Amino acid sequence: MPWKGDYYPNGRPVHLFRGLDGRLYKSKGERDVADWMYAHGIEYAYEEPYPVDTRSPKHRRQYRPDFHIDGTDVYVEYYGTDRQGNVPVYFDAEDGKTAGETYADTIRWKRDLHRRNGTKLVELFAWQRSDGSLGRRLRRGLRRNGVKVNRRRKKS
Repeated sequence: MPWKGDYYPNGRPVHLFRGLDGRLYKSKGERDVADWMYAHGIEYAYEEPYPVDTRSPKHRRQYRPDFHIDGTDVYVEYYGTDRQGNVPVYFDAEDGKTAGETYADTIRWKRDLHRRNGTKLVELFAWQRSDGSLGRRLRRGLRRNGVKVNRRRKKS
């Protein structure tokens, strides 16, 4: 359920979605990732600045990964693409490229940034949310990178 307020990146309204932890997330997919981690006892930060300064003429803002697993060098990114790498029509394009090309460049930049800095990146995609494999893939990626995943919390 969207929050009552709106978020305005680039002057356009976007609904925010409240997670089980009470925080607000910019997409349903990010909210679902957060809810899964919350339900499995994984402590995380949402969109906090990456520990290395990433600003440059091409990347004017500091990189803020979707999630950082507390006490680790593991980060989680949720990308809004289908299986073919297509993005929603409202995604932004830059430098004469299509929105898909711009987004693919951003994904490559993030992968390279983590590789260069020795941090671990778990990548998730919108199509995994659609096909029901998001939680399974998140669990696998976290465990592969040494994050202990607890059993699902029981509802009170």
